[in-house]
Amino acid sequence: HNHQIQADLDRLNNTLNHQIQTDLDRLNDTLNHQMQSSLDLLNTTLSQQIQDVAVPRVNFNARLSSTGDVLGGDPLIFDDVLQNDGNNYSPSTGHFTARHSGTYFFAVTT
Repeated sequence: HNHQIQADLDRLNNTLNHQIQTDLDRLNDTLNHQMQSSLDLLNTTLSQQIQDVAVPRVNFNARLSSTGDVLGGDPLIFDDVLQNDGNNYSPSTGHFTARHSGTYFFAVTT
């Protein structure tokens, strides 16, 4: 009779262990899905914020301190650089390098 009780207890224990494992697996899957969804949203938000911060500010304002002839084909080297946010203008070469895509506006006053 004790053998039968022990066998019944073992079956019940196995059934309960199986049910607990099934419930834990289901809970684990649900938590993993929720965590992945939260991480995806966080990554999207963070990527947008990084992109907003990473867009560089480019401003360039320079002038010649003296008048003179400018030869065609030669770089115009401004000797008085008032503003060079982004360091796109090289005062040593006179070249302006557009490092980032976008719209650039240049105006010249003589």
